[in-house]
Amino acid sequence: MNTVAMLYKLQQLDLQITEGEQRQRDIEAQLGDNVELREARVAVSDCEAQLSVWRGRLKDLELELRGVEERIAKNEARLYGGHVTNPKELSSLEQDQASQKRRRSELEDNVLEAMSRVEELESSLATRREILRVIEARWTQSQAKLKGELAKVNAELESLRQERELLRRRIPADTLARYEELRRKKGGRAVAMLKGQMCEGCRVTVPSGTAQQAQRSSDLVLCENCGRILYWCG
Repeated sequence: MNTVAMLYKLQQLDLQITEGEQRQRDIEAQLGDNVELREARVAVSDCEAQLSVWRGRLKDLELELRGVEERIAKNEARLYGGHVTNPKELSSLEQDQASQKRRRSELEDNVLEAMSRVEELESSLATRREILRVIEARWTQSQAKLKGELAKVNAELESLRQERELLRRRIPADTLARYEELRRKKGGRAVAMLKGQMCEGCRVTVPSGTAQQAQRSSDLVLCENCGRILYWCG
């Protein structure tokens, strides 16, 4: 393999490594939480918080209702038990009883509202948890696949880098430096295949003398148009 052929082979390895490194970055960017998963977790968390508030409110309302009912029962016992005979005290007790019954009615309505809200939130939470379970299962499967793919890409990159290093050692330092300089300037493609008299890098026909020199000479021959190293493989 002559020097230009080795440079072309090196370029193929460099392109494969660049592509592999990009895929490596893409995979690493996809590892970890994603937007869908975060949003599903937030939805569950928000619903749990609302449910906790309404359950607490329902408990407080039920406790208050129980206290009001106990007070109504005590008032009933005093009103109809013959223990209160003073007209003023009796009037005050009747007023309190009426007030407690109004409060009981309000509390019963509030308890029903709170119970309804708790039931709605429990149903919503169950739905959101199921959605989260499905998303997490899909995410877990996807992560396992990505990790497997990343391990494969890493292994391929290691192999390509080793092959690249061995090849670089066979190329003269000054030639290698020229290749690297052109590679930086030409978007990673320092070497262009010569098909007949056409440079595959810029799709321009080179002079016949240049084409013949690229075919026969072991020196680096550049395309007059794009400046890439011409590689004729026969």
